[in-house]
Formats: sequence, C-alpha cells, structure tokens
Amino acid sequence: MSIAENFQNRLDDAVILLKSTRVLEEEQRARKIPSALIAHALASARASSYLIIYNAIEFAFREAFVAIRRDIMANQLKLYQLTTYWRGDVLRISVLKPLREGTQFDRIMKKIESASLDDCSYGIDQIEFLNFGGSIGSERVWALIKALGLEFKAPSFSNGGCDIGNVCTQRNSLTHGYESFETVGRDLEAEDLLAVVDRVSIYMVALIGALEDYRVNARYRLS
Repeated sequence: MSIAENFQNRLDDAVILLKSTRVLEEEQRARKIPSALIAHALASARASSYLIIYNAIEFAFREAFVAIRRDIMANQLKLYQLTTYWRGDVLRISVLKPLREGTQFDRIMKKIESASLDDCSYGIDQIEFLNFGGSIGSERVWALIKALGLEFKAPSFSNGGCDIGNVCTQRNSLTHGYESFETVGRDLEAEDLLAVVDRVSIYMVALIGALEDYRVNARYRLS
C-alpha cells in the first residue's frame, strides 16, 4: 500500500468519527430539551478529530522521509553528493543521540568527521526521526518545501494547506493540556470539520505525490 493510501486510511478514521458525530448532532438538535451530557460528549468527539487528522499528517511526512533516507543509504551516497538539506539531515541525525546523552565534544566531532567521510547512514533508531515531529504546521510545511526545492503548488480547493496550521495548533493545545477537549470542540460542527478533512486530504495527497516524485528522481542528490 502506498503512502498516500495509508494516509487516506488514517484520515478516514476522522471521517467515520465525524459522520457519526453529525448524526448525533442532528438527534440532539431534534430534542425539545437538549442533553448537556451529550453536548459535552459531542464536543469532545469533535475535538478528538484534530488528533486523528494530525496523526495522518505526521505519518505521511515520516514515511516520505524514511523512503528518501533508505534511498540515500541504498545508493551508498557520500555527504558531498547530497543537497544542502540532506547533508544537514545526515549530520543532525548522526549527532542527535550523542548530544542527548551528553557525549563529550571530541566524540561528537569524531562522529561528524565519520559522517563526512563514510557512506551516509541512519541507525535503526534514527531513520524514523523527524526534526519537526509534533509541530507540523503550515508555515513549517512551506519552509520544508522551500528547503527541499520541491516542485509543488497547492491544488485548488485545498485552502493552500492553511488547515494544517490550525490542526497542528489545536493538536498541541490538546496534547499539552492548554485546552480541554470540550472547550476546543464546543463551538464546532462536525460538518465544518469534515470540510477540513477534505481540504487536508486534497493538499496532502498532492504533497505526498510531489515528495514521491522528488524521491524517484533522486532530487536529494547534487546535479
């Protein structure tokens, strides 16, 4: 199954949740006396959809990056053969774990020297690392597109990818405890969030395709 297909499968979890929520919203509106308990549950369900959408987005970026990193290793490329972004990626990955473990400076410099001379490689515990994991907002995405030199134009009806920024903001508010699920979902409607899912899907499928074309044509290599 392709990255785009797996991405869509994950996004469909949000669609299922929101369509079920929409049915319950209609039943709630039909009540003469709406239930406060159901209203609270519906708000939490709507807010939860942000986590599902973000899960799909980060999955897609991670899988696209892993595929490119595997190609770099399979082609036994040296650091000097890579574009600026990927040279930095290899070096960041090579020193990240030692830095976190408080490794001495001279040992870190040896790792950088080794990365500069040997074939580029990523460890088993490194290849899936995303430098921007947990904060994939629209500005970060556009910065990444520019840094990669990616040939990509936001498709029509995708809102230019701006929904990704809101999804990221709401996801962070929820996961870091800044807002409650009830507060985030209280003033939303399932129909509005289904529209967000549609726009995110259009944007991300196009971007995944651009990243796959980038990988297949080895644009991570210097020409």
